[in-house]
Formats: sequence, C-alpha cells, structure tokens
Amino acid sequence: MTGMPSDAASTLASFLASPSAASLILAGLSVTPTGEDVIRFAVGKPKSTSGHAVPHYETSVVACEDHETWGGICFDGPVLTVYSAIDHWVVEHLVVHDGGSHDPLRNPGSFRETFADLTVAVDFVLRFYFRDQVTFNRLTKALC
Repeated sequence: MTGMPSDAASTLASFLASPSAASLILAGLSVTPTGEDVIRFAVGKPKSTSGHAVPHYETSVVACEDHETWGGICFDGPVLTVYSAIDHWVVEHLVVHDGGSHDPLRNPGSFRETFADLTVAVDFVLRFYFRDQVTFNRLTKALC
C-alpha cells in the first residue's frame, strides 16, 4: 500500500478487516488489494478450493501488478476485480488480448455487474464461485 493516500489506505484496511472481506477469505478465496487510490481488489478461487471451475482453465497471475502477493497460486476460473465507484460497487472480469476490441467488455468472456452496496457485491462473488452454477456457466461460457 506504499504511495497510497492515507484515507484510501485507511479505507482499504477497514475493508480487509470487514465481515465482507472475511466471508470471501473464509470461503477459501484469495483476496488481494490492487488499487492504489481506490478500493480495488482481485478475488480468485484457487484450484485447491472446491467450487465452480472452468474446464482446462488455469491462471497464476491476473489483474495484479504486485505479482508477489499472488504467491504462485493457480486459479481454475476467472479472477474477478471488485471495486468501489462513486455510488456503487462493481464486479468485473475483463478479457484483454491482441486483436480484441478496444473496449475489453466486448471481448468474449468479459462481464461487468454493478451493485448498490458491498454486501450485495460480495454475495454475487460467493454465488459466482460456489452457489449459482447457471450464472457461472453463462458468464464463463466463452472461456471454455
């Protein structure tokens, strides 16, 4: 969190100590801060954690500039980015590749969902990885 304004660092620390972050971590998900000036974090389901997975999908470092924080964890599905916007929370997975659209949301496998508050966004993440196979399949179909 070096270089982060003290109010942003304080807000991020509060989030990481919150019940929302705890519910993600207790479920076995990896939660890694990725934003320096906003509350932004990557959430991934390690291959070693039971839950939904994309067949033959494996990634070790996604959406994180500080690769050391990932510790070589392999994920068997998309790593989601969760962040605060002005008046809502966003959960997204952006697929960026050479020759793709200039707007990553148009690339197959990309999606963005918005929520009124963090609790609902976290519930979506938990449903995505563990409880709602239909939504997981629909959103990850292009990654198979």
